[in-house]
Amino acid sequence: MVSEAISTSKIEGELLDRKNLVSSIRRNLVIPTNLPTSNDLRAEGIAKMMIEVRSQYFQPLSCKMLFEWHKLLMLGNDKIKKQNGVLVKNLCIFYQVQ
Repeated sequence: MVSEAISTSKIEGELLDRKNLVSSIRRNLVIPTNLPTSNDLRAEGIAKMMIEVRSQYFQPLSCKMLFEWHKLLMLGNDKIKKQNGVLVKNLCIFYQVQ
């Protein structure tokens, strides 16, 4: 899950710290860790997204899910937040996701 999160963030031009990601993922899965709590909102957002994607894989894809996942993916990234709604809305239209 950590490697996938790092690869996903690279697509967006983000370089995330592996320890921050491990800490965030473990904390979100309620797995004890000796690592300090991450203060990196980007690591926290992608950790939550990775867990949500896996917990919802059996549900039909919806625009609401895409909006939420994209919002988590962009957490802590102010330069892209404004484009979030337009991008996901266009993807929903293009792929005919409701």
